[in-house]
Amino acid sequence: MKKILLITILSLLFFSCENLDDGIKNSNSPNQFSQNFGQSVQRDFMGQVVDENNNPIESAIVKIGSNHVNTDSNGVFILYNVNVFEKFAYVSVEKMGYLLGSRSLVPTNGINKIKIMLIEKAPITTVNSGQTSEVNLPNGSKINFDGAFEDENGNSYSGSVSVFAYHLETSNSNISELMPGMLFAEAQDGSAKVLQTFGMLNVELAGASGEKLQIAEGHTAEISMKIDNTQLATASSTIPLWHFDEENGYWKEEGEATRQGDYYIGNVSHFSWWNVDAYQSMTTLNVTVVDGENNPIPNLGVTLTDQSGFISSTLTTNQNGNVSGLIPTNNSLTLEISGAFNYQEQIGSFNSNSSITIVISSASVNTFNFSGNVLDCDNNDFSNGYAVIAINNYVDYAPLVNGTFTSSYATYQDTFNYSVYGVNFGNNEFSTIVTGQADINVSNTVSINDLVVCLNSNTINLAGDFNLVVTRDDGNIYTFPNEIIQLVSPNNYKTTTTGSWAAGTIAQDQGYNFSINNLNGIIVPNQGLCQGYYSNNIYGENYNGTSSNGLIINNNEFYIQYTITFNTGPRIYTCHYIRN
Repeated sequence: MKKILLITILSLLFFSCENLDDGIKNSNSPNQFSQNFGQSVQRDFMGQVVDENNNPIESAIVKIGSNHVNTDSNGVFILYNVNVFEKFAYVSVEKMGYLLGSRSLVPTNGINKIKIMLIEKAPITTVNSGQTSEVNLPNGSKINFDGAFEDENGNSYSGSVSVFAYHLETSNSNISELMPGMLFAEAQDGSAKVLQTFGMLNVELAGASGEKLQIAEGHTAEISMKIDNTQLATASSTIPLWHFDEENGYWKEEGEATRQGDYYIGNVSHFSWWNVDAYQSMTTLNVTVVDGENNPIPNLGVTLTDQSGFISSTLTTNQNGNVSGLIPTNNSLTLEISGAFNYQEQIGSFNSNSSITIVISSASVNTFNFSGNVLDCDNNDFSNGYAVIAINNYVDYAPLVNGTFTSSYATYQDTFNYSVYGVNFGNNEFSTIVTGQADINVSNTVSINDLVVCLNSNTINLAGDFNLVVTRDDGNIYTFPNEIIQLVSPNNYKTTTTGSWAAGTIAQDQGYNFSINNLNGIIVPNQGLCQGYYSNNIYGENYNGTSSNGLIINNNEFYIQYTITFNTGPRIYTCHYIRN
């Protein structure tokens, strides 16, 4: 099934198609192409950086132009008054151990919210210079090298070559967060194109000393990209090849690939991201979702599918209940709404810019509005941060404007529980958590006032990436270099195993929860673990003679001691965490 990513003007989403022809003119020069993104303007950005399991990534470096900032323990970043083009902004993210992440968008007034998902960088094999070699990926995609490599200075390289490769398939539900930039490109004739992807391949090469390598000048490598099973029926015999320009933030056409069976095969002269993409006539569609009383419904997923199998990514309605993007012309479409609703309707076709309104009246839709303020230690409005609002599986990071925040949540429910806390973005400090129950029979407005973020309260924050040394009660010692501690709510944490076995968490990605009961004590509650794989029980043991299950030295070092009950009996583990 082909995918057309709706490229939106929303601050929560990816790209603006409004007045596209006015801002991007045909050009035969890449420099001229980028210069036609309009005048320099100042815009505000807020976003979250996560890994492929949606765990926040702390201390990632986020760059927009000459501005940069590190993400906090929630993976959140904030940059205000950044100079960007009025019709194009490029956000890149660097973190050791991950591929370069990025997002391109046309920035709007107000806060531009984005989410970027980073891909772990791990070599899949090693090849040798001077020899032909074939590198195979798990899904059948492959790369063939002729053995000629060079370093970044153009010098010939001889030795072993580590190959990092990742095929982003169109069926990946996170493609919008994982892909670099956006599906917007410069064709060979200099014109602007909106792409329909059949898959993307990233390849990076490194020498024996870790130096970056490329294919030697005058040589090529053959890439063979597996076509997604959902797209086999519509994949053409040839398709343009596009590479991602990591400096400028958009795709550029370079060559073409030929279909051979279930694969697209082409030759490339360098590596970054490569994309096999078609394109077709497009038009703009604006969708507004409202309830039976004409109130806009935010935070809903909108997906469009046409009769030939083209499918859009799922976009989220903004506070006005609106999404906007590009669709294929003259095609009937199926519109699906997800989130709090299960709704489907046939619409179209459209051959020019159009707007439609979808009325959800099959059941009572309740929209709750959250608002509040955050204060510093002196009870002054605190603006360098945000509020975290958690409802069921929905979490919103609401920026502070003059110390206040607003957010909305739509649901069929009459009541639900919520939790809210304030965060100091600069120092990773947070307020105490406020919990409550919203009830539509009482009010659809929830006010959370005077959340105090203060240097003297809750300054211990154990979220982040740690080196873990586990000492078992029989004297065996195990070391794990990347144990992720995730902040679930103030003073409450969850570990995420990054290895196949760590901290006694037998199954991969099975962690345990713990909390801080005071500034130097950790509590490990009795909880299920591994779901019967070896054991179902984990519980804390007193550490070092204290009355708690762990001891905090400081934000960068702490101990946890716990017991896992195996079939053969209990075993005690002492975990020493040191921040990377």
